[in-house]
Order: sequence, then C-alpha cells, then structure tokens
Amino acid sequence: MGELDEAERRAGHAEAKTTRMEGVTIVAVHAVLGLTVVSILALGGGAVRSGRMQAADLFTVLFYLLQVHNPTVRLGRQAMRVGRVLASAERLVKLMDRPAAPARTPAAAPDDVFAAWSRS
Repeated sequence: MGELDEAERRAGHAEAKTTRMEGVTIVAVHAVLGLTVVSILALGGGAVRSGRMQAADLFTVLFYLLQVHNPTVRLGRQAMRVGRVLASAERLVKLMDRPAAPARTPAAAPDDVFAAWSRS
C-alpha cells in the first residue's frame, strides 16, 4: 500500500499545483483584459475628442471586447481541467500496468456460516 499512498500524495501535490496555476491564469486573463480596456479607452477617447472616431464606435469596440471576456476566462479554466484529466488518466494507466494481486480464496458465504452454526 505504500506505493499507492505515495501516488496519492504526488497526485495531491499535482492537484494543488494545478489549482495555483488556474488561479494565476485567471488573474492574468483579467489583468490583460483590464489593460486592454484602459488602452482602448485612452486611445479611443483621444480619437473621439479629436473627431477621428465617434463615441458610438468606441462603445461598440468596448462592447465586443467585453463579450469576448467570459468565453476567454472559461477557455482558460477548461484548459486547466483538461490538464487535470490527463494527469488522472496517466495515473490510471500506471495503476492498470501493475501486476494483478494474487487471487484470494473466497470467504464463506453468510448462508454457509449460518448453516454450519445451526448444525452444531
């Protein structure tokens, strides 16, 4: 059982690492989105003030950017889930490659035990 305990410990560490990576990924996606929105507002605001762009066009660009945000975050989370599934599949393959345990003799069925007890 020591080998399985070690595999479980490693799996727990891998799961913790994956969760940390997921958190970092989500924060990075939000940071990139925030910087993009600020940049578009700064550049677009200057273009609207100078008359090169209408305010409606600026808001349309921001609207489309915000519509892309949620699917992007979900995609990042899904990628992390795929990583977890692949790690689990790898552990299953290793377990299946192990030699089978020797067959045990079956224990007496409860009915047999009762019958033997009632005869004595």
